[in-house]
Amino acid sequence: VFIREPSALPRGYKKDPAILAAWQDERRKRIDDQRKKKMEAKSNSKHMSRWERLKAEFFALTPGELRSLVFILFAIFFWFSGFNAIETFFTLYAVNVLDLLPGAGAQMLTVFSLTFVAFALPAGIIGGKIGRKRTILIGLAGLTLVFIPILFLESRLILTILLAIGGIFWACVNINSLPMVVELATKDKVGSFTGYYYFFSFSAAILAPITFGAIRDLTNNYSLLFVFSCTAFLLAFICMLFVKHGEVNPEDVAAVKS
Repeated sequence: VFIREPSALPRGYKKDPAILAAWQDERRKRIDDQRKKKMEAKSNSKHMSRWERLKAEFFALTPGELRSLVFILFAIFFWFSGFNAIETFFTLYAVNVLDLLPGAGAQMLTVFSLTFVAFALPAGIIGGKIGRKRTILIGLAGLTLVFIPILFLESRLILTILLAIGGIFWACVNINSLPMVVELATKDKVGSFTGYYYFFSFSAAILAPITFGAIRDLTNNYSLLFVFSCTAFLLAFICMLFVKHGEVNPEDVAAVKS
């Protein structure tokens, strides 16, 4: 699983068009092979169980694409675990650790959401310019660096500023994640791959609050909230390092420009 894969796009393709042309020819052959496999799978689908159909769908991908899909789905699970823990428990954190009223804690978290919405479009543009994976890694690193100081601060103003910055980094992560998953799918499987994305993100939304709630009950300490979230973001960052596919396809970009 941990064998190094080459990048989805060959190095030097911008300088030498021949490199990109060779990569595109190889990609077309691979797509044709995948289509043949899928046609064969469709012809036998009436005799296949749901589990067999799922395996056929996954193994229609190349080994590198399959590894990328698995790692990005686990990354999605981890970063949504970190986010949903904060979203669920931040008001209680503000009341019990910062000695604020519940309304004040909710207002501070609203700033996080506002900057996320404001930076959603720029985050997508940045992902198209420097790459989705790189943008997500920057977002995860930024979230971790922003949330670590919160463990040692009690100033409401500084915490609000840090949460506002965190919303920007969260946009870099969230906005570019679904396109990376869907990029690995063929047109007839976009719905299925979108389902994988939401299965892992909603699983995190269910399990993360339960997990941190159990930790809080054992330790009786809400201060561990950001330790839990930073750990989840760090695990997501590690998973993303093994993702080698899911970037913008240059053929699609050329088609849009034309």
